[in-house]
Amino acid sequence: MTDFEAMALIAKGDKSAFDVIVKRHQNALINYFMRYSGNLDTAAELSQEVFLRIYKARDRYKPKAKFTTYLFRVAHNLAINELIAKKRPDTKPIDNDEKIETLTTPDDNPETGTMAIETSDTIKEAMMQLNPAERSAIILKYTQGMSYKEISKSTGRSVAGVESLLIRAKTKLKAELQKRGVSAS
Repeated sequence: MTDFEAMALIAKGDKSAFDVIVKRHQNALINYFMRYSGNLDTAAELSQEVFLRIYKARDRYKPKAKFTTYLFRVAHNLAINELIAKKRPDTKPIDNDEKIETLTTPDDNPETGTMAIETSDTIKEAMMQLNPAERSAIILKYTQGMSYKEISKSTGRSVAGVESLLIRAKTKLKAELQKRGVSAS
């Protein structure tokens, strides 16, 4: 079942189709909000809010672009509203054992795993130095793999604006990482 088909079923009241959408996209949303906020509790709460908003808007959903573009448009708007406009404080920093992504493989040695965690923490700290729009663009491009056009639709910026924003964000991120002793290529 495609996302479009699931949304059509959801509009008709099929709650199992909604479960499909949630299961399919929940990790990506939590990952997005985790990278955006640096807080796992906030990330989980905001991802649930996105799904609630999508469910409430099920009758108005019209497939004009990829479903993920729509999903991350809702997520981006929520992130801006909740994390910036309201200056929502982070209540609990993420612990290394709560990381969403696996940083090592079973073949990795402990030293490599520790270095990966330290590098990940440094990158997270550097990302938090970017302004919200820059952080969002970086996350959508490099974590979610969206094209400039998809980011444009998700954020309401022009494609040229997204390109410019990403150039600024990458320049700032590289400088922040260099300050922290991480080589950024």
